[in-house]
Amino acid sequence: MNSDKKCWPPYLTGTTADASNRACGHLRCVRCDSAVLSFDGWLWSPDVSYLFLRTNYPDVNKLRAKLQPRRTSRAYACQCRSVDTTQPVALTSNDDNTWICTGKN
Repeated sequence: MNSDKKCWPPYLTGTTADASNRACGHLRCVRCDSAVLSFDGWLWSPDVSYLFLRTNYPDVNKLRAKLQPRRTSRAYACQCRSVDTTQPVALTSNDDNTWICTGKN
């Protein structure tokens, strides 16, 4: 992707998504102004909290404490939100979405 091009809509995907629904690798949260991290083959524990993310982001080793293995899943997080998915999810302005594509390599 060129640095001047952005995905629209950006997608979150699991690890088995086909090429037509590739996950955006350049997401940023407009609420906390943090880059969105992704973890292939993991999902978030149900008890992951806002406070946990605020305290431990961007330390990947600390964040892993709340990740559970799942081969087909991909977990995403910024400093204020966590999501995991196995299926493609389009991030549109109609959703309660704060993640945007920055278009940067």
